[in-house]
Amino acid sequence: NGDEPLLLPIDSKFPIEDYNRLLDAGDKQEIDDARRSLTTKIRSFAKEIHDKYIAPPKTTDFALMFLPTEGLYAEVVQNAALFEELRDKYKITAVGATTLSAFLASLQMGFKTLAIEQRSQEVWDTLRAVKSEFIKFGGMLEKAQKQIQTADKTLSDIVGRRTRAINRTLRGVEELTEEGESFLTSLEDTADE
Repeated sequence: NGDEPLLLPIDSKFPIEDYNRLLDAGDKQEIDDARRSLTTKIRSFAKEIHDKYIAPPKTTDFALMFLPTEGLYAEVVQNAALFEELRDKYKITAVGATTLSAFLASLQMGFKTLAIEQRSQEVWDTLRAVKSEFIKFGGMLEKAQKQIQTADKTLSDIVGRRTRAINRTLRGVEELTEEGESFLTSLEDTADE
């Protein structure tokens, strides 16, 4: 989450006696016994790594068992049942000298991809919030437009009908004024006579 680093447990294991016994075995029985012994040793190492180092959320929920020689790594990988047991039961992935850097690079890409996905989720959340605000803005803009149209209609009404009504009333006042002036003029004429 960015607050604390996430640790990847890696432990190097080299069961030298068991591996040398396998290399020195002559007949099929000795080879089978040496493989069983090596398999048992690898399982015990996997359990030890699991119990000792895997501690989420401080670490990943899996660990790597580094096997320093390609021959030892090949021996573990060719036993598909053991390889799957390490991964499924103990959450341990065996890696060799040539596969460690490739495995770490793929993990790094995975974590970067995860970070990008999380960021893209934040972008989508922001876009959803903007969409929601834009919908509210559109509603308010529509309401303001209706109010402006109402004000425009009221102004048109005032300018049109009310102006004509006022003009009619003022014409009436003019007529009264003209009548009053002619009445005064006729009074003056009568008074002069």
